[in-house]
Amino acid sequence: MADEHLATAVCDFILSQIKSEGFLPAKNNQLKRKALFFGVEEEQHYIGLKMVSDAFKDQGWSVRYLGPSLPIEHSLVQINKFRPDVIGLSAALSYRLSTIKDVITRFSRLEWKPLIMVGGRMAKKFDLSGMEAENVIIVKDLNHLNTWFQQGREDIMNETS
Repeated sequence: MADEHLATAVCDFILSQIKSEGFLPAKNNQLKRKALFFGVEEEQHYIGLKMVSDAFKDQGWSVRYLGPSLPIEHSLVQINKFRPDVIGLSAALSYRLSTIKDVITRFSRLEWKPLIMVGGRMAKKFDLSGMEAENVIIVKDLNHLNTWFQQGREDIMNETS
């Protein structure tokens, strides 16, 4: 476990350095789209979530990254203030599945119907397609996310044509 924590700290440091050194310049936020990301309660794994948050920033989105292990009531305070277009949830371990389902149920009741993205190691290891709905998608990895970005860009281009 100590090795895992050390590896996480190293990865976190490198991701922070890449952003602070300007190696990945953010695109101009012309879309005015907003996304909010957090790990569900008691979920301590966050590196992948931080990478996804940075990917959205790099695509020009306004992003709030709330970190790991956030209770649903606290997330709802930020969600209602920020009113994101996308809410990203992360869980690595299978015993968080019931928490993910509860969070999806609560967020599906939001009046503006944001897209709910579920990711993390659990999304790649297990078939979670039964959780997908009109406003819920399962993101298995960064390649899947990049495909989603490309599709979204095409949809936006079609809206403006």
